[in-house]
Amino acid sequence: RAQGTGPYTGCVFAGNTSTGQVGISTRGRVFVSGGSITRQFTPKLNLGVEVFGAAAGKISGSQIQTQLGGNYQLTNKMSLDFGIIAGRANSPRAGLQIGMSLDF
Repeated sequence: RAQGTGPYTGCVFAGNTSTGQVGISTRGRVFVSGGSITRQFTPKLNLGVEVFGAAAGKISGSQIQTQLGGNYQLTNKMSLDFGIIAGRANSPRAGLQIGMSLDF
């Protein structure tokens, strides 16, 4: 069963310079938008996909990023989280995320 968690839309008026060399680093208006969807395949496995983008005009360009990922429940309070990232323009071209979530 699919569980939608988006879409998201917004506008940042001051720009985003917090990521250094990665992303849009401009002053002025930045329009951001995206969405995601997740699905529980088994009681322990959730998978999802998300797409997010940003546009800052002709000078600074734009970026788009997609992530495919999910989590696998190891115990009642711990899960293994993973994701593969692909991007274009001012976004990282490829990446891998892996981690653990622990519920105290």
